[in-house]
Amino acid sequence: MILVPRGLRGRLANPGWALALLIYAVATLVLIGRQAAANPAHVCLCLGPNGDPPFFMWALKWWPYAIGHGLNPFYTDVVWYPGGANTATTTGIPGVALILWPVTSAFGPIVAYDVAAFLSPMLAALAAYALCRELSQRYWPSVAGGFFYGFSSYELAQLTSHLQVALIFLVPLVPLLVIRRHAGVISRRAFVLGLAGILAGEVLISTEVTFDIVMLGGVGLVAAWFLSPPADRRVVVRLAVEIVGAGLLAVAVVSPYLYWAVIKGNIANYGAVAGTIFAERYRLDPVNLVVPTHLTWVGGSALLGVSNHYDGGNPVEAGGYLGIPVLLLIIAFAGATWRRRSTRLLCVLFVVTGILALGPRLSEGSHTLIPLPWKLVENAPAFRAILPTRLTLFLALIASVGVALELARSRRRPWLAWLVALAGVVMVLPAQTGTPLWHSTPPGVPLVLTDAARYLPSTGSVLVVPVGQFGSSMYWQAETNFGFHLANGRVALVLPPEYDTEKASLSMANDIGPPHHAWLEEFVRAHRVSAIVVGPAVRRRWDPALRRLGLHPVVIGDQAVYYVCGGPPAGGSCAR
Repeated sequence: MILVPRGLRGRLANPGWALALLIYAVATLVLIGRQAAANPAHVCLCLGPNGDPPFFMWALKWWPYAIGHGLNPFYTDVVWYPGGANTATTTGIPGVALILWPVTSAFGPIVAYDVAAFLSPMLAALAAYALCRELSQRYWPSVAGGFFYGFSSYELAQLTSHLQVALIFLVPLVPLLVIRRHAGVISRRAFVLGLAGILAGEVLISTEVTFDIVMLGGVGLVAAWFLSPPADRRVVVRLAVEIVGAGLLAVAVVSPYLYWAVIKGNIANYGAVAGTIFAERYRLDPVNLVVPTHLTWVGGSALLGVSNHYDGGNPVEAGGYLGIPVLLLIIAFAGATWRRRSTRLLCVLFVVTGILALGPRLSEGSHTLIPLPWKLVENAPAFRAILPTRLTLFLALIASVGVALELARSRRRPWLAWLVALAGVVMVLPAQTGTPLWHSTPPGVPLVLTDAARYLPSTGSVLVVPVGQFGSSMYWQAETNFGFHLANGRVALVLPPEYDTEKASLSMANDIGPPHHAWLEEFVRAHRVSAIVVGPAVRRRWDPALRRLGLHPVVIGDQAVYYVCGGPPAGGSCAR
């Protein structure tokens, strides 16, 4: 539970925040949430039933299930049987899972996912509104600023697939507390406890975003120290000490989770596997600041010829779009108020964040034009699992503050600034036609899995095909209350380090077809596979490979089941 400092209670009592929240709720419903709100039990507020969303549904179920059954929630063999997987090294959103425990228990993982996804832009916008209100002291400019953060290109893109980095409502509360502490509005105790609660909460949502907060927070403190006159630098140092104290308290609060992630999970080893692809593949293209992907309504489809060159066919990680109107408002504010230290600090943070988001190099195609600072740290353990492009989250936050401050500052021609802001809103609206982006229908759980006690052996594991990111096996396992063990699973973008040398696992992680028969036979033996369940879409590709292993299908519902131990076991065990 996050403590609310006494100095913030007056703000929460102000009815203005309730109206702002209502505006953001309506915007969420109209822009992306209509289909899921109409049928939350069957429609997911996500891009598709495959890929990452099934894992988050699994995670929302796993943490309450493990705690409720007295199991170790940080490690499980229900996936990657029999060796298991460390859930603390995944993006498993335990904090969200525990908060939504009653929803998951009552209505299932899809509804819980939809609740989290629906609240994500609303709460993010509300938190940014609170920050903008603190700085601008004006209501409607702050409402506008909140919108540009909560419904930013970054947020809408990540909301299609990556719940852990779409839940960004805690991020604006960090600078809000720092500003109020600097102004003396809240006490040292309230500041340290409040910031510790926010950081601990963020760790239980996304360790990646937490690391980004710490990194850019350090940049902000250094910049503030240099921009301050000597007499004021003591205040910056005092703030830094209190922030470190809050960070240490947060670490103590979440120490069991961090222990399993860092020590038991050897997250540095995991990062070594992931780091070979993250920094180079997922980095901001400067063009993305002014050219949207197809996820954006205005210009997205028309400019596909441009955006396809920088999003690599993955617009989820191309969320840097701010739009020309927003950039114009930021430039106008910076030019008019440059003499203020706060303005220069915002500009420094914007520029530094943008440079870091560009990744290890500025390039044209495959040619490196300029090596960038990220190159110096890309192999450091703490940076290996960080996606530079996701720092655009902080560009969106700084931009939202800049927009609010410019709208609040404009006196001579306020209508002109508001006209530009309105154009900015239109320019970032999400696409409403074409491929469903924020709604999909996960396939129903196959009969063979819903009645596992009847159709599957009571021992061993099940290989469900399509595998991992290509299928819905993780979601199906959650829906059946973990009624069977999976031979593998989709718990991260890359394979867990323990299995990244298994040739069959590597092959199945990248292809919907079967691996080489010798690799598959080795996988079946190593993971004690007692049955292989093959869906109709891939049956033609998998059947010859499985018959080569001496296995023959038994059709149950729309699935073909290949029993490693013989025919339907009727609840029996598998000795092989």
